Amino acid sequence: MTDAEVWDALRSAHAADMVAAMPEGLDQQLGEQWGGVGISGGQWQRLALARIYLRDAPIWVLDEPTSAIDAEAEQEIFHELQRTKHGRITVVVSHRA
Repeated sequence: MTDAEVWDALRSAHAADMVAAMPEGLDQQLGEQWGGVGISGGQWQRLALARIYLRDAPIWVLDEPTSAIDAEAEQEIFHELQRTKHGRITVVVSHRA
């Protein structure tokens, strides 16, 4: 993947600002247990969504993809999933309406 593709995926997952603010940007080591930066559960979820955007599989099954994300950000993420849904099947499991 090119850096441009990674940044596009990060923007789609609403994680680009978070990564841009890290001291080493795309090269930042994550996870305190490995000497990296600690991030929240919601931030991990956004990075996981970015990975899904990068993979661009024809079928996405997302189980509670926003369970650790606040309601406003959740709306933005679901709006982006709706906007980019063409050309794939997306199944979202969520306990929130």
